[in-house]
Amino acid sequence: MRMKEIYTDTLSCEPILRRVPNGELLLICQCGGPTEPHPDNRVYAFHSKDNGETWSEKESIYPEFGIAVYCTEVTVYNWVVAAYLTLHTGRFLDWKCVMMKSTDSGYTWQEVGAPPSAPTRFTYFRHFNSLGALSP
Repeated sequence: MRMKEIYTDTLSCEPILRRVPNGELLLICQCGGPTEPHPDNRVYAFHSKDNGETWSEKESIYPEFGIAVYCTEVTVYNWVVAAYLTLHTGRFLDWKCVMMKSTDSGYTWQEVGAPPSAPTRFTYFRHFNSLGALSP
């Protein structure tokens, strides 16, 4: 797989790469503002059908409500892809954690609330698998 620089004037950090159920590569990444934290930061999905040779245009996985969005983990389990997002003001204030679910390998996303058995005020999840609670 080759990586290439696409954007040079905005932050792009914390890429999470997963092979999804349809066999494609899914890259979830924070992009937008020039720094972290920043109110313009969002989380986008990029798809590759050719094992990383080319990538799709970015697509936001969370609605654009004018708040900063950060992804801390992406899990794939039983045909379900889940992204654990941290929402905040862009200044690391008023944190909220939500989980997004995709049943079509990351092309469409649905908010399913806070991760099961986790307080909504938690801000950072890694190696957390709550997908057993989700069904396709």
